[in-house]
Amino acid sequence: YYLKSNMETETLCSDVEAQEMQRESVVSLLSLSSMEIANQLSARNYLLFSSIEPTDYVSDLFKLHPQEPPTNLRNFEGLVNQETFWVATEIVQETNLAKRVKIIKHFIKIALHCRDCKNFNSMFAII
Repeated sequence: YYLKSNMETETLCSDVEAQEMQRESVVSLLSLSSMEIANQLSARNYLLFSSIEPTDYVSDLFKLHPQEPPTNLRNFEGLVNQETFWVATEIVQETNLAKRVKIIKHFIKIALHCRDCKNFNSMFAII
């Protein structure tokens, strides 16, 4: 982190402080609340779902406009794929078996909270 001018360069903080700030900025999945994650997933799903028009389903089903697919519907479908990929990636990235088990348990808790929120898309994506 440097503050630059034409004549001189001053650091905003020392290199030691910058490394400490970088270390603190890393967030572990297990440190996040499963309920809060479920609420955020539900809010994200709702935003995309509410933007889909009923005519988008009909247009997509009967391919009324094949050259221009409904983007809101595609974005919503893509969200489920993103969530599924995220869950698989988080589980497979962990090399420590004990931590991997904790991550799987955490995702199960998130899925249960999603079910309580009536967010079945995220629940099934996690499962």
